[in-house]
Amino acid sequence: MKRLEGKIAAVTGGSQGIGLAVAREFAAQGANLALCSVDDLAPKAAQDLAAEFGVKAFGVKTNVSVPADCDAFAERALSELGGLDILVNNAGVARDNLAVRLSEEQWDLVLDVNLKGAFFMSKAALKHMMRNRSGRIINLSSVVGQMANGGQANYSASKSGLLGLTKSLAREFA
Repeated sequence: MKRLEGKIAAVTGGSQGIGLAVAREFAAQGANLALCSVDDLAPKAAQDLAAEFGVKAFGVKTNVSVPADCDAFAERALSELGGLDILVNNAGVARDNLAVRLSEEQWDLVLDVNLKGAFFMSKAALKHMMRNRSGRIINLSSVVGQMANGGQANYSASKSGLLGLTKSLAREFA
């Protein structure tokens, strides 16, 4: 038996890069998948992983910075796959610039996706995990969240905030 057989894993930003690699490993371990991304690539990524590993999977275009999108994604995982055991908050963006040159739009986009998106998606998943008295949330941050980096005030703030969010959610729901 595979380690994650019968489990349902949701991965934000799951259509490419780190998110797709995480989804691939979950599928290899037998997990059924719910993938989302802000682009149109998630359905194809889910279809490819389902065919390759023999798991159930769906992919959907989702903006993690919109609470209703997060709720709809979690609800679809429940209705289509029968649950939600693992959430990986991977979706993220960077808009690097010196702080004095960062626009409000660049600041807001990075904080909205990297921090608010993880909060909204966690909140949507926790409703179901609490009911089942079980679940795992994995938030992907960055070393920049601890040590900062020049030209990345927005990104550093979002990843530092994600570390704090992770610790708070662990204290509330562990």
